[in-house]
Amino acid sequence: MARSMSFSAATLFFSQPMDKLSNYFRTTIEEMRYNVTWPSTTELQKSAGLVLIGSLVFAVVVGVMDISFETVLKAFYNSFR
Repeated sequence: MARSMSFSAATLFFSQPMDKLSNYFRTTIEEMRYNVTWPSTTELQKSAGLVLIGSLVFAVVVGVMDISFETVLKAFYNSFR
C-alpha cells in the first residue's frame, strides 16, 4: 500500500507541471490565433521600410561621426610630432 501511495504522489508531482505546461501552450496558441490583431501586408511593408530607412540614417550618422572623430584625433596627435 505504501508503494502505491508513493507512485501516485510521484505521478501527481510530475503530471501537474506537465499539465500546467501543456495548458500554457494551449492557451498561448489560442490567444495568438484568435485574440491577437495581426497587421496587414501593407502595414508590414510600411513598417519594414521605415525601419530600413531609420537604420540607414543611423548608420550614416555614426559613420560621419567616426570619420570626423578620426580626422580630429589624427590632427591632434600629429600636432605633437
